[in-house]
Amino acid sequence: MRYRWTGREANLDDVFSAAERFFNSQELCKISRVDKIKRELVVQLCPEGGKPVTIFVRVYNTTDGFEVSFSAEKMVILCKMGFLSTMFGAGIFIKDKLDVMSFINRLEERFWLYMNDAVSSSGFNLSSHS
Repeated sequence: MRYRWTGREANLDDVFSAAERFFNSQELCKISRVDKIKRELVVQLCPEGGKPVTIFVRVYNTTDGFEVSFSAEKMVILCKMGFLSTMFGAGIFIKDKLDVMSFINRLEERFWLYMNDAVSSSGFNLSSHS
């Protein structure tokens, strides 16, 4: 998912630092790569009993403001279609992946709340998301 803040320019280094602080404060997350030039984070999420999942976060300029993106590795996203496998007896394998997806969704909700608060305290408004 991506959120776009419009209206004024932002110090993208500050926005990027806020994203980095969020993941540093999460128990089951470990930042595995930080690229301050491209403003990209690669985070390893290690849910209890589950396989590590990679999350990518990027902060970048747009013509009318800036945008932050949050995405999980493709393998996990494909599991959203796992309900089809239950028809063929593979439901037991999909359940664990769906639990991880649920965990990622909750983490992402907290991330957007945190980022919105961080940006709002800087005087910017959340205008749209996709």
